[in-house]
Amino acid sequence: MKQVSNIKKFPIEITETLSRIIRMEASTSDEAVDKVKTLYRKGLVVLDSGDYVDTEFIAKGNKISKEDRQNHLITIKNLCNSLSLEIEKNLNVPDSTNLLASIKDLMISCREYTEVDIKT
Repeated sequence: MKQVSNIKKFPIEITETLSRIIRMEASTSDEAVDKVKTLYRKGLVVLDSGDYVDTEFIAKGNKISKEDRQNHLITIKNLCNSLSLEIEKNLNVPDSTNLLASIKDLMISCREYTEVDIKT
């Protein structure tokens, strides 16, 4: 009997960062940037392995980046804080304590998901 494999293919983006500082004489920083761009486009400045700074590996597809997860958490935190203030300020709800506890639990879950420490 033929075995079915659970192996999947995942798209992984590899980004290498190369960087070099060029000191350029000019009247303004914009002029200096333009001069360096011209040299670069003409192939007179070529970055190589000696200019290596970093490599980043990012899984593409349905997964979101750590930065996006952090941004989502900040948005959720802000919404929860706003809701909490609104409840305390304007609503006289008998079970608001339970709702506030639920909001706090949500924030803790989000913190664990995004690996970001927030004040709850």
